[in-house]
Amino acid sequence: MPARQSFYAESLAESSTTSADWTNTLSLTFTPDDNADYWLFASAAFTNSSGTNDHVGWASVYHVQAETVLLEQSMQRQEASSPQDWVGFFGIAKLSFGTAPGEQQLDVNINSSHAGDTTKIRDVRLLLIKADPADAYAESLAQVNTGSTSWQTATTLAFTPGSAGDYLVIASATRASDANLGAMRCRLNDVNGGATYGDRAWYCKDDWDNQPFAVMEKLSLTAAARTLQLQYRSESGTLCYLQGARILALRLDAFDNAWFALNHATQNTTSASNQDFLTLSATPLALPHAVIAIGAYNTASTTVSSYLNVAKDGGTMEEWNREAPNAAGWQFAGLAQRQTLAAVATTWKWRGRAETAGTTINVGNLAIAVLQLEATPTAQRRRYMAVAA
Repeated sequence: MPARQSFYAESLAESSTTSADWTNTLSLTFTPDDNADYWLFASAAFTNSSGTNDHVGWASVYHVQAETVLLEQSMQRQEASSPQDWVGFFGIAKLSFGTAPGEQQLDVNINSSHAGDTTKIRDVRLLLIKADPADAYAESLAQVNTGSTSWQTATTLAFTPGSAGDYLVIASATRASDANLGAMRCRLNDVNGGATYGDRAWYCKDDWDNQPFAVMEKLSLTAAARTLQLQYRSESGTLCYLQGARILALRLDAFDNAWFALNHATQNTTSASNQDFLTLSATPLALPHAVIAIGAYNTASTTVSSYLNVAKDGGTMEEWNREAPNAAGWQFAGLAQRQTLAAVATTWKWRGRAETAGTTINVGNLAIAVLQLEATPTAQRRRYMAVAA
């Protein structure tokens, strides 16, 4: 099958600002096809130096030509040092273009809500993949809120596959609470399948925290109507907010090769050394691939940090850490990368550890997908010449 056109940019080094004005940290310039849709995946880790009430660091993805903010999140640190918190920045989006769209630019920008505070970002990645007609998508970008502890539906994806097949389903949103240390929950609800994913309590540090929810699942669907919902609710009645609710279903047989591993169950360790919690093994072709990893983590302590990282062949690709504002609270994180792989056996892992041995850290809703973006080369046919005796 044809290649999945993609565009990619990354900046892994740490960038920082003390300005309240937006500061650019990464730009992706690309020229899309006429009348085409693209799926955007954005990931990073970011932090802010201040613990003062209502002081946060911001990060955003901005589409220059459309003058549109596609994703915007913020955080206030719990732990200032040893180690300073680095929380996840993650989200998906849809970009649609008409005839002769011309060159486009996406910027990842950061600022500090209050000048003088230091906001930092690292491991910044932007990945665009051209949509396939068999993909499905729904979004509701406006901010919504509730104080109810009953589930509210933020967006619904209802579609009917043209034929039976596997789909990689990703849900993402940005959430906030109306009170310091307020809590809320989000989940992906597979209405027809009778299953939900990602339901874990998230506690803000500050009521200006706007942080990601994300979950990923592989579904084997028949050619029958399917309904998926991204839902949210308050944990205990405090007003909570959600915006940028999106659900994407990628048809996996639209990629020549795709590998996937997941474990939604809660796992834990008290070790201060990295422990493996999920492993994906594959022997890819020597071609560009998309690597998408999504997971959640928690430390059962408000004085000790937990670490969560994605590794390839033992080397860390990206890491996040957080000292919990509430020991019951979970953080979500994700990575989206394009990389030309070697044609050798390769492993990707979700790993975690505690800052101090003896403190329990929990992980859950772990998933890794590796998608071949280029078409598999056609084998060369050998020609033989008959030689007369």
